Amino acid sequence: MKALAYALLSLVVLGSSVASLPSCSVDHATDALACTSQNDCTGGRTCTDGYCVIGGVNGGCPANCTSCDLTLKTCAINGARNVSCPAGYHCTINCGADACRDVNCANAASCVIECSGAKSCEKVSCSGGDCAISCTGSESCKEVDCRNACACDVTCTGQQSCAATQCPNACAAGNGCTSQPPNCNRC
Repeated sequence: MKALAYALLSLVVLGSSVASLPSCSVDHATDALACTSQNDCTGGRTCTDGYCVIGGVNGGCPANCTSCDLTLKTCAINGARNVSCPAGYHCTINCGADACRDVNCANAASCVIECSGAKSCEKVSCSGGDCAISCTGSESCKEVDCRNACACDVTCTGQQSCAATQCPNACAAGNGCTSQPPNCNRC
């Protein structure tokens, strides 16, 4: 009992000593955090304006991105209901069951979309950039429109996937689309 009382007293004294230690913060740039690309940053920091920083939405990523590289303009998006790839970004979008009900890649540089969940990717719109869409979930890719994409590959292997797929002219492949024939890849 006496040993327990000494242990508790030691914890109280130690706790009050730690609580009274002064704190500090640094709010200025330091050369130790200088970067030229995202590869220079660690610990969840993002290379922004030449420094590895913490902060902003998802480390400074655009709002829809789960993770990103601001220098290379890449964006990963996981399982959101409504998905929009930021303008000029190369997006990788992963869609589980009932996810990605509305996917907008209209202003993207490119989109790679994995529709692996049942009833995922109900409505997908690609135009301008290159789109690669894999529809492996049952009843996935209900409505895909990539008529105005510079290249579009839609692979339909999920049960009852790819209803109402619209491809660039003469670029259909079964229920999906292909960028292989001449004039189907203008990127």
